[in-house]
Amino acid sequence: MVEASTIRGGHRLTNGVVGILYLGFLGTALARLILDVSDAWLVAGAALLAAGFAVSRLDPDGFGPRRGWRVTIDSDGVTAEQVHGPGGSGGSVKWADLVEVGILTTADGPALDDFFWVLRGQGETRTVVPIGLAEQVDLLPRLQRLQGFDNMAVTRASGSITEAVFCCWLGQPGEGVVASGEPSA
Repeated sequence: MVEASTIRGGHRLTNGVVGILYLGFLGTALARLILDVSDAWLVAGAALLAAGFAVSRLDPDGFGPRRGWRVTIDSDGVTAEQVHGPGGSGGSVKWADLVEVGILTTADGPALDDFFWVLRGQGETRTVVPIGLAEQVDLLPRLQRLQGFDNMAVTRASGSITEAVFCCWLGQPGEGVVASGEPSA
């Protein structure tokens, strides 16, 4: 069974993002105290731009848990791996071994990914794919080919703002091979 502990750990708001927000609010507050209100937004905007530029120079790959993830989907299965960063999590599931598809939601959004596909194979094999990457590799159209796939579970998960687990499909080894082909356009 898909469990909430599958994803936990290492998901924190990047210090740079907090710094940008802090500088923006601080710039606005100081500008309102010192300058005319019409100038306050100019100072705050300049502070945000400067902070954003500085942080982007320090971290050109971006922010959040998606940074450093690689997802591969082919006729054999799905592989997701965090190539650097905390935990080095990831995994691989072959379509022929797929027995469960679930969604894990967290309360981390909207600043961080809060929606993860969890694919479990026979035994202990499993992989976790953040929603943004799943969309880039067209994971959902493949999963919808699975006999009995629960699209309503996807809808319920999409509306979740708390930590929860949604089961979208349960099957037997071998039944997942229908998802192995390329999605139709």
